[in-house]
Formats: sequence, structure tokens, C-alpha cells
Amino acid sequence: MHVARRSSLITTGLLALIIGGGVALIGHEVTSVGPVLGLVPVMVILLVGLRRPWRRWRLAQQELSPERRRWLQAHVPLYRTLDEEGRARFDRDVQFVLDEYSFEGVRDVAVTDTLRLSVAAGIAALLHGRPSWELPGSQSVLFYPE
Repeated sequence: MHVARRSSLITTGLLALIIGGGVALIGHEVTSVGPVLGLVPVMVILLVGLRRPWRRWRLAQQELSPERRRWLQAHVPLYRTLDEEGRARFDRDVQFVLDEYSFEGVRDVAVTDTLRLSVAAGIAALLHGRPSWELPGSQSVLFYPE
């Protein structure tokens, strides 16, 4: 999992420039402050488009808690085989999943930190070594009773 895909950043930037430029040109024909109006869609598009990369970048700056690292070491065989760089990448991916996915219990199932960490580690293991992959679809995990 990447903090941000280069193609997404380029697409967001181009979209902001094209729409902002169009609004500025049309605004220039209508009013004297028209070019300034072009900044509004640029800012809105950039704020919306860069929200996820910004959140991921902030998360990537933080370390996974020692308790969670110990749990991964004890319960995830893949984690034990990774070198320091691989563990850092795995930790980062676990943090991304914990931040971006919602975890919900169905019919009074208690969602514990261990359950959340188990799922996050499973997703990180599936995607480890495939930095350009992301899981498609919904980002909600439901826990059902037995």
C-alpha cells in the first residue's frame, strides 16, 4: 500500500488546474475578479483529492505501538520472517487499515482491539510485497457471532 499513488496525485492536480482555469477564464469574461474565482474550485478539488494521501502521510510518520508490535510478533508468522524494513512497511500497512476501515460487530459481537489487529494484519499480509495493490470495494469489516 502506498501513501499516495503518483497517478492519483497527477490526476487530482490536473483536474484542479483544468477546472480552476476554466472557471477563471469564464469569470474573467463576466467580472473583473473572475480569475480569483478560479482559485475556489482549485482549492476544493485539492482538499478533497488530497485528503486520503494526507491522512496516510501523517500515519506513516507515527510508529506502531509496542503492544501491537508484540502481538504481531507473537501471532503473525510472516511478521517474524521480515527484516527491519519489511516490518516497518508491514506496520505502516496495518496502521493504514486500522485507520481507514470501520470494524463493526453484528448481533452484539464485541469488537476488540485484538480482532481489529487480526484483520489488519491479515490484510497487510495479503498486500505485503505488492505496494501498488489496494483492496477494492467497501472498507467495512463485519464480525458475526459463531
